[in-house]
Formats: sequence, structure tokens, C-alpha cells
Amino acid sequence: MDIHSLKTLAELGRREEGKKLILSFLEQEEQEVALQNLGTFLILELGWNEEASLVYRKLLLKNPKNVSVLTRLALSLSYDGNYEEGLLFLDQAVEIEPHNLGVRTERGVLYLLLGRYEEGWEEYGSYRKIPSFPKPLGVRSPLWQGEDLQGKTILIPSEQGAGDAIQFIRYASFLQQKGARVLFSCHHSLLRLFSHTKGVDVLVDSRWWPPAHDVHFFLVNSPKWMGLDPAYPPCNVPYVKAPEQLLQKWKERLSPYQGIRVGIAWTGNTARVRNKFRSIDPALLKVFSDIEGYTFISLQKPKEDLSSSFPSLLDWTDELSDFADTAALISELDLIITIDTSIAHLAGAMAKPVWTLLSHSPDWRWLLNRQDSPWYPTMRLFRQKKEGDWSPVIEDVCKELRKGVGTKTFLSI
Repeated sequence: MDIHSLKTLAELGRREEGKKLILSFLEQEEQEVALQNLGTFLILELGWNEEASLVYRKLLLKNPKNVSVLTRLALSLSYDGNYEEGLLFLDQAVEIEPHNLGVRTERGVLYLLLGRYEEGWEEYGSYRKIPSFPKPLGVRSPLWQGEDLQGKTILIPSEQGAGDAIQFIRYASFLQQKGARVLFSCHHSLLRLFSHTKGVDVLVDSRWWPPAHDVHFFLVNSPKWMGLDPAYPPCNVPYVKAPEQLLQKWKERLSPYQGIRVGIAWTGNTARVRNKFRSIDPALLKVFSDIEGYTFISLQKPKEDLSSSFPSLLDWTDELSDFADTAALISELDLIITIDTSIAHLAGAMAKPVWTLLSHSPDWRWLLNRQDSPWYPTMRLFRQKKEGDWSPVIEDVCKELRKGVGTKTFLSI
């Protein structure tokens, strides 16, 4: 298979020709390695999930009990929106290898996306038992599993991204209410933001060894240990806010700008697998400059120069050293428009109106077929109908913005 030819066809938008090329290859090729490499390329590089499914189905004909292929087929199906069918193949994989923690984790993700929380939380945490999975610094205590916390010190280690930390720090207060002294370890960029967050007694820079503690607990664990209904996360927003001393700067900076102030972010961490499919080509943002009544402010880090396509975009992101600075700027804005990244979690946790733009295959926390989020009451979701096609999503956002010219009432859910 000429991978370069496929990539060229994808860049030219000639997918049907690419599919014919793949089908021709499938008729001739029998080598499992070549087929697996093609499937991986289609999913990770092109986002051609339907075609990847064809590749994995052929591989299953050769070996129906290949757990790796069953899992990849399940992923390609779920990325294409066929979630229930994907779950069936993950069930088969778990039946063949019940102790395969990677497969159980993938099934947990799919359970959570489908809203099957009880099963999802149980399976999702399986990755922590994988021997090769990196352990947070200084965690040597037992895992807390619901026992009495009165008089105990509990460490909540940082293990995922900033967005996850912002999303789940809301649970810290429940542990404190159970009598625990709560240590919260996080990335240094979050320390100032969380400095006055309820439920945390001591903040710890995740680069350093934490103080002594009796037990540890991962907030992205099943809420059942806290006696909470896993299907209904606590929504007592706002639960984070910008430090008061940072607000005046942005009040003064933004005071000359009239109209509704909108912060935007369009790119996530593209170093992560498949994250490029939830990033928007900045050229598509040009249409925002044609909408009167708004002032647009960039929240995109690292900074991207859009002076040629979006000259009216205000960009002070080089002054944002951490999430506390970003929160201070967000405090002075009326609306946040962002892809699924940490900015969405930050705005939601601050109870700011936030429109989150989701790729066709969304992260599990956004569920399916709904425009709101159980995690953030002030959030509205705009969903991609076809993988890689952001134009209709941007059109929908523009339509809603035009409805709101001259008023802020449309910002509420």
C-alpha cells in the first residue's frame, strides 16, 4: 500500500478514490503486519475510521480471537459513531482475556461515553493496575477504598491533564467533609488557581515529593467511594475563581472595548494521539471578524499569529503565565468559545457561559446527543457531524452569535 498516495488523496478531499485503493489492497494483501500498519495509519493519521474497520474485519477473518485486533476494530467503530457495535467487540476481547487491563480501560471509556457510569467508573480505573503505567511521585500509601477518613491525611495525586484536575477537584470537598485532611498534588501551572479552592488543605507541586499521608485517592476514580451517585456529578459552580489581585489588570485592559467580549481557543495538545482531530484550522475563524457587536480575545496557548486571517483578534496570551492569569482574563469576558481543552473546564468551573466545540467522536465526559453537560451548568455543546469537518460547527456558532448581537441574554443555557 502506498501510504503517501493515500495521504495525498486525503489532503485533496478525494476519499472515495482512497477507499477504492484500500479495497483493492485488501483483496490482495494477506500479511498481518501490513494490514495492521494500514489500520493504524487510517485511524491515527487520516481519521478514516470506516475504512480502518474494513481492514480490522479482514484481520479478524484470519484470527477471530486476536484481542488486539478486536480492540482496534472496536475503537474504529466507536470513532465512527458506532458505539454499541464497538462495545460488542470489546466485550469479546474481555471474554478472551479478562485480565487485559488495557482492554478493560477502553471498555470503561466507552461505558462512560454511553452514560453507563456504574460499569464505566469501575472499568476506567483499570489502567492504574498496568505495571508499566507511571506512578505519581511519592505515592507509597494504600489506595483509599471508602474506609473511615476521620483524622486521616489523604493525598490526591495529579495523574492526567490540567482539564481533568479542574474538572475533578470539585470532589475534594467531599473527602474533607468525611474528616480528612486533603493534600492535592497538581501541575505547577494550577497552583495559584487552586490556592483558595474549597476542600483542599495543602497544595503540592507535582514535581516535588508530597508530605506524609495515610492513604491516597484518584479523583478520576469511581465516586461510589464517596457515597455519591456516579450518574450525577456535583454541579455547585463556581468552585474555582481567579485571585482577586489579578482582576484589576484585565478590567482596565478591556475597558476600552465595546460589545460582547468573547474568548476563543481552537487548538488542543496536538502531541496527544488523535488530538489533531479536535483542533480547528485557524483559517475557519476568519468568519468571526465579520460579526459586528463582538470583541474577540484569544485564549490560545501557545500563541498563534492570526494577524492575516483574523486581524481584529486581540491577543495577550504571552502575558498568561499560568491558569490563574487565564482565569483572571476569563473573569472579564462574557462568553468563551473553545474546543475540548482545559479552557472549557476552566470556564465551566468558573460558571462562565462557555460554548464547547466537540469532534465527531467526543471525549467520554461529554456523552452523546445532548447540547448541555451534567458537569458544567453554564456550558453548551456544539457537535461535529462528520469527523474533520468543522465548517458546519463554525456556521452554527456564527448563527447563534448573530442572534445575540446587542444583548447578553442569549448566553444563558
